[in-house]
Amino acid sequence: MKRVIGYVLLLAVLPLLSCANYMEAAGANDIGDPPFPPTPSIMPLLEGNTWNCSYTEYDSLGNKIVPNRADLRIAITAQYGMVNDTALERITTGNYWDTSRFEAQVYQYNTAEQAKSYLVTYRRTYPLEKRGLYVIGEYEANVIRLYPVEQLWLAYPADSGRQWQYKPDPLGDSSRTLSMQIVSTNATATMIDYPGMAGIRAVDSCYLYRQSNAGGDSVSYYYYNEKIGGIAYERYIKGKLRVTYILKSFTNKYRKY
Repeated sequence: MKRVIGYVLLLAVLPLLSCANYMEAAGANDIGDPPFPPTPSIMPLLEGNTWNCSYTEYDSLGNKIVPNRADLRIAITAQYGMVNDTALERITTGNYWDTSRFEAQVYQYNTAEQAKSYLVTYRRTYPLEKRGLYVIGEYEANVIRLYPVEQLWLAYPADSGRQWQYKPDPLGDSSRTLSMQIVSTNATATMIDYPGMAGIRAVDSCYLYRQSNAGGDSVSYYYYNEKIGGIAYERYIKGKLRVTYILKSFTNKYRKY
């Protein structure tokens, strides 16, 4: 299945270059460098990474809800080192370049500057059938809460057809479960050709993820590229398109991509 999302709009994340040369290794100890080199995943993980998207909602009749094309900001606002699989230690610029003392690097992922952020980590050393981006907890009101069981969010690398279950609220409604599936590992998505906003730009080699609830009346599609992260998103409720967002730009406060 190959969907092209620019004409219908979708989920979210990046900008002004081709996919080839985005993520460089961090420099030695230059002032202003981020605490760690970026972690490669289906989403590039690095504190300061910010995805600016164009967000649109539709009513049940398919009409755009005013205002059209609101701005949506997604960002990695902090990063941590995990110690003994139970505690997180905040990492700041210029400190802790030796990552060997940590079992994992954990990133604070925030959407639309909401009060709650999610703590994500890429499990690169897991067996291939379990490898991917995991949500391991939440951050809210300066309090970190780790999940009793980490949740596989985005499998990567993986083959088309891969399926798994994801609990989006294990600390609240632990019975709520979403079904996830990789529809394609070589899909094409589109993003807004920022800053001119004059057209759209195609991005190849994307993973296309499908997410659905237990009843199947809510279905979402996510497009991700390993060099960029989320490119586009669309959500259908009872077969009607209700939400889309599409990437406008991808930036980092520490470095230029």
